[in-house]
Amino acid sequence: MNYNSLDYNGISSIHRTFLAEIRTAAIFIGISALMIKANYIFYARTILIIIIILILLGTFGYYYTINENKSLQYYKKNNISLQIYIYIFYSIILIICMLLIILYTYYIKH
Repeated sequence: MNYNSLDYNGISSIHRTFLAEIRTAAIFIGISALMIKANYIFYARTILIIIIILILLGTFGYYYTINENKSLQYYKKNNISLQIYIYIFYSIILIICMLLIILYTYYIKH
């Protein structure tokens, strides 16, 4: 796919897909918290580590895809660079939450 030829709908779909990925990760954080409460700590850690890896891959992919399109008129007209970094900040917050939950599971086990 030639990312330089994306129109408004193509770029909007990239944003929506990334935000859906973040929402899905948040759901898995909740599922992991329930698993920790039910004392399935190993499985919860495994899920969290896999989700961290997937979120990192998705965030890097999103960032590089968007950077390829920054020269488009869409960004110049609408000035949404701040919005892009806010989306990336959401993913960083999720990663921090998942790391804190993993640390918490080691704390309650020992």
